[in-house]
Amino acid sequence: AELLSGLKSSVAPELVANMSRLYEYMYHTLVQAHLEKDENKINQVIELLRPLRETWVQAMEKVEEDPENHGMPVPEEEKVKERPSFSLEA
Repeated sequence: AELLSGLKSSVAPELVANMSRLYEYMYHTLVQAHLEKDENKINQVIELLRPLRETWVQAMEKVEEDPENHGMPVPEEEKVKERPSFSLEA
C-alpha cells in the first residue's frame, strides 16, 4: 500500500499504471503467502523487488552526481554516503 501511494500518474501515466499493477500483484502475493504460510511466494516477491531496489539506488547516486540536470540540488547533509543497509536476503 505504501508503494502505491507514492505513484504520481500525472508524471508518467503508462509507467505508473504498470508499476501499480506490479505493486498490487506483490501485495496480494504477500497476503497469500501469509495466509498459506508459503515461503516460495515471499521469495517470488523478493526477486521482483531486487531490480527495483537497485534501480532506486542507481537513481539516488545519479541525482547526487549531477543534481543540476534533475532540477533538484541535493544538500550535502542529505547525500547518501553509502548504500542503504536494507537487505532483501531471505
